[in-house]
Amino acid sequence: MTNCALLSTSPSLRAHAPDMSSTKWYLMFVLLEHLLLAARQILHYAIPDKPEWVRVALAKGNYKAKQALKQQ
Repeated sequence: MTNCALLSTSPSLRAHAPDMSSTKWYLMFVLLEHLLLAARQILHYAIPDKPEWVRVALAKGNYKAKQALKQQ
């Protein structure tokens, strides 16, 4: 978020759109920031924290541990 704010105040970027009003310029960066945050959330929910093979290996380990405790 801070980087978008810094980019919006950059004179070198501002030179690319000299005919755009300041309000439109800053609103464009607010929109860009929100789009990036939305993309981050989508990726956060789309990509699991643990890969499938890790979940399977953990489940197998837990199952074997429970079976070993039952036999004691």
